[in-house]
Amino acid sequence: ISAFASYNNSLGSLGLSYTLQKNYDAPSSQFVTLNYDKSLFQNLTVNISSILDLKDRENTGFLVSLNWSFGGKLNASAFSNHFNDNSFTALALRKDPPLGNGYGYQIIGSTNNSPNLQGDFDYRGSYGIFNGKYSRFSNTNNYQLETSGALVLFNHDLFATRPVEQSFGVVQVP
Repeated sequence: ISAFASYNNSLGSLGLSYTLQKNYDAPSSQFVTLNYDKSLFQNLTVNISSILDLKDRENTGFLVSLNWSFGGKLNASAFSNHFNDNSFTALALRKDPPLGNGYGYQIIGSTNNSPNLQGDFDYRGSYGIFNGKYSRFSNTNNYQLETSGALVLFNHDLFATRPVEQSFGVVQVP
């Protein structure tokens, strides 16, 4: 069961929600959240959120974030949250990849008990999607490379393309 109410005016947007979740094999949970958003300038937004667990009053937290949009698909964020006895602060820079050919990336630096870093780079080309990831958490480095694509045989011709999820069509333009 979930209920949500919000109010918007020139001072910002205020939202209040209630959620009751009954689980078959786990205790039920009951939460109240309060959220405030305000655009400070054309490209800068502040968000303040809090959550209260009605079943366990010690299970509470809050989040404060600033989000900047630099136009196009480039965004930066700074946020800090505190949940129970854990605090977390991070800076992030993200460029969304286009639907067509092009690239995107995300870089996140954060502090918890130790400094952490995460980077992600995507390239979307005509013949596939390529992704490289790097992360450093708790003094451990992790690397990951992924690629995906498809070879399509159609009418005795072989085509290299991005992944084919369900179906496709080949169009010949005169």
